[in-house]
Amino acid sequence: MQLELELQPSRGPRLLIAATPEAAWQGGSATWLKTVSEQAWQLERPVVVVAPTRGQTQALRARILAAGQSTLGIQFLTPLHLRALLARATEVLPPPPREHLRLLLALAAEEILADESIPEPDRLAAISVRRTPDHLLHLLEQLGAAGADFRQIDLPAFRPIVRQFHAHLDSAQFALGPAADRQVLSRATQSLPAISNLLITGFHGAHWPLWHLLRAGVQTSENATVILQYPRESAEDIDSAWIGTWEENFGEARSIESATVPAASERETIFLAGLDTREQAHAIAAAADRFLADESCSRLGIIVPAAGALSRLTAAALSRQGLPHYDAIGQRTPGLFEAPDFWNWMDLQRTPRLNVLLRFLGALPAGHSLFAKISRRRIADALNRSLGEIALDDLSILLAATRGRDGTDQFVSAALAEVLFLPDHANLAGFLSLTADAFARLGWDERWREIEQRTTWSPHVLATFSRTLFLQWLEESANSARITRDLIGQHPYARVQILTPAQAEDQTWSHLILCGLNEAAWPASARGDFLPAAQIDELNRSVQKINRAATRRGRQGEGHVTMRAGATLFLGAAQQRQLALAQFASLIESATHGLALTASLVQEATPERISNPSEFFSRLYHEVHGQPVSQNALRALRDQTRRWLDTAALEPPQKHEQTPAILQTRIAYSARREIAVSGEYDFTLRVPPNETKPLSVSDTEALLKSPALIWMERYLGVEGAEDSTYVWNATVGKWTHEWLASILDKTETFTAFPAAETITPRILAAAERKRAEVRELCRQSGRTIPDWWDSGWENALCLAQTLGRLLGAIEGWPWAVSEWRLEAQPIAVGEGRSLLLRGRADLLLGQTTTPPESLALPDLWIIDFKTGNKKSIAPTSRKKGDPRAPRVRKQLLKAEPDLQLGLYALAAKQLGAERVALSILSPVVNWPEPQLHDDDFSECTAALIELARMQATGIFGMKGQLRGAFTFHKDYPLATLAIDPEIIDERWERTHPDLVVEEEGWT
Repeated sequence: MQLELELQPSRGPRLLIAATPEAAWQGGSATWLKTVSEQAWQLERPVVVVAPTRGQTQALRARILAAGQSTLGIQFLTPLHLRALLARATEVLPPPPREHLRLLLALAAEEILADESIPEPDRLAAISVRRTPDHLLHLLEQLGAAGADFRQIDLPAFRPIVRQFHAHLDSAQFALGPAADRQVLSRATQSLPAISNLLITGFHGAHWPLWHLLRAGVQTSENATVILQYPRESAEDIDSAWIGTWEENFGEARSIESATVPAASERETIFLAGLDTREQAHAIAAAADRFLADESCSRLGIIVPAAGALSRLTAAALSRQGLPHYDAIGQRTPGLFEAPDFWNWMDLQRTPRLNVLLRFLGALPAGHSLFAKISRRRIADALNRSLGEIALDDLSILLAATRGRDGTDQFVSAALAEVLFLPDHANLAGFLSLTADAFARLGWDERWREIEQRTTWSPHVLATFSRTLFLQWLEESANSARITRDLIGQHPYARVQILTPAQAEDQTWSHLILCGLNEAAWPASARGDFLPAAQIDELNRSVQKINRAATRRGRQGEGHVTMRAGATLFLGAAQQRQLALAQFASLIESATHGLALTASLVQEATPERISNPSEFFSRLYHEVHGQPVSQNALRALRDQTRRWLDTAALEPPQKHEQTPAILQTRIAYSARREIAVSGEYDFTLRVPPNETKPLSVSDTEALLKSPALIWMERYLGVEGAEDSTYVWNATVGKWTHEWLASILDKTETFTAFPAAETITPRILAAAERKRAEVRELCRQSGRTIPDWWDSGWENALCLAQTLGRLLGAIEGWPWAVSEWRLEAQPIAVGEGRSLLLRGRADLLLGQTTTPPESLALPDLWIIDFKTGNKKSIAPTSRKKGDPRAPRVRKQLLKAEPDLQLGLYALAAKQLGAERVALSILSPVVNWPEPQLHDDDFSECTAALIELARMQATGIFGMKGQLRGAFTFHKDYPLATLAIDPEIIDERWERTHPDLVVEEEGWT
């Protein structure tokens, strides 16, 4: 008798223990609910039922309603809501959101990194935590729940970070979840009860981190009942300690008689395999339909590893079949922050570069106040122009360069002044103040109100930290996505439930479909960690010591395992695996009449790779069929599943109505693949344009490479995006041409060609002016000109001086003009057709005794500068003495530099020049001399006539690749269906036969 009195505390909950979920319901939950349901609504203090997840609470509600009982006045809570209830009752601050804790932990690591004298191991540890604080935070929470101190872990490099982190926690008046639960428990024993009747059910050894919270719930209730479950085979030691600790604190648990469960032989078990996730979802829906046709099907659970494509596709398949169900996982719907403008703003703050700014401007609505006085297109053009001139992709420098101009660039500066940039470092209150100002200027008042509600603790964080950490915190805090469900998938009491494994535990199912049983999906792969393998092994040994130290023999004698006061088990990787095995086994046992297991044959992310079934799938398959699941067996299973789905035909065949839009798409598809002349579906106008606009000389050359891009830019007003992230090649070419042009006076008429000894100093002076300009812009923006920019500038100067030395070697050409412009000049090419061209030639040289006043010269030399390794345009031949004209025509049709120079030559002759010489000068040209003459283009007349016809009629067609494997191409700005290259070449030949290059044969 004395022993019994010692084992029974004077005050405590009623402990019950059941072997199965059905026994727990019949012998525990049902009786408790029947007792309290009649008076729950009359009690002053709440009546509370606590279960691990909403899946269990929904199941309890469903069973109560099925029994005809009322739930009025009963609150069904998960641990998160119980923590909030107890925090209010005991006046303890609840744990902060994890994003706040991650910020403080990363801040602690950043402060450690500020000390340059720290040892190398400490520095590497701080770098890892600053980048990914969640791993160390998870470890600290595990240790806190287990009642262990971080000093017990042999990780000395991380101890300074942890000390600093705890200092920030104290300043912010925060506490980790386990510490907050202990505070609630401490106060619960001293305060008045906050709950009248409490039922705790569904918890087991996997919930050791919640031990102090659940015990606090018991302490603060007048009457409490706790339903435990017998230890599971795969996690017996963990579950035994869980039960023993409850019994040590509140007395011996009374056993509930087990309900009758059908033998395993009575249960149907089927295995299904889909090729991919979509086919697996189709198989799941078919299996659900088959199970629902069984009269014994009272509850059907569809268990998916986690939220993702499989859960969405499965819910959609059930909806198409018209099966009412409850999708406990749901689908994430974007909210206030999940919008392109906000995420592009975040990217802009992280990386203030031009291409990011242009994406942000493109995401803003067209009627935004930023574009009141200037369009986003003109803003982009102005900034791209500045970037091309200075080659520094820093927005502050680009804006300074833009402000230095007149005209519309002032509107660019005014518009972009509304886009505020956060500083590199500030404290939390400073960052938030600037963010509020930035949001106000963008008209994001509602977004700021959402952020402001989560920042009441900001005055307590006085430390200064980097913008990177603040943006990481802001990204995590700005989460407004909502969980939504289809109308037919939001029936919480439906027979069919889509759940995760944790939500499906501790329930009775007539049928279960366990889905997504692929390797690394279920069971999930091991959680990543920031520790090296050696330290992970040491940590595991430390965990074993902690667990051994925390475990002791209970008052009930030998075999009674319990935990010392204030401690719980540390659930490390080994324990998590035990719990996963136990969870799967309990789910298998909970299905009384039917069981289905599904997997995919290939990996969704990489369809070319085979996805192996998980150990769960393989183990049960071996138990049922007596043989392992090989790759051949899995393929055969997939074929069998596919035949079954085709036979079942659960979903009615979709009827594709031949709408006019679909018919038109079919017509266009066929027309573009027909071996015929290009038509209206192939970058061609039906009728000639009313007005012929001039083509630039460079666009005319592009007509032979990518005519579709020129057609879309010319007639649709769209063009391929330029990659503005790397502009050095274009900028070096621009600088080189500008500095070479500076050797002559900037006039549009011929002037005397300078002496050779004056060319190099003039080029150097122009280059120095450019460098001084950029340095001044950097000074105005508070920046320092980077070393790599000086290196690029020196490279451009070297190229310009190399070409200048070639110019200095020219003799007998006393007159020159640079940057000669061709303004919308019609050039007659024959057969009554003309090319309307515009362009700018780099250098023209004249050979007369007096200064020329026009191009009406007996001899004219046109020179084009190239900064790359372009060789002479003089045609080469395999046979000596071959005529030049055919070779020049071939080079022209290949869109080589001959075409641009040939067009300039035609324009010059039409303007009066008698003989025209042509050359390119590049660093690999050995000597400046004429390389072509105007009469070398005698066989190009037909090609030029065809180009003129293209311009006049708008019949361009398509040529070239959409994406080059080894060359850079502009992206096509419209969705363009790929066509076989052979078809494209054949259509081009039929559309423009005079622009086809004849291939040379080998003899």
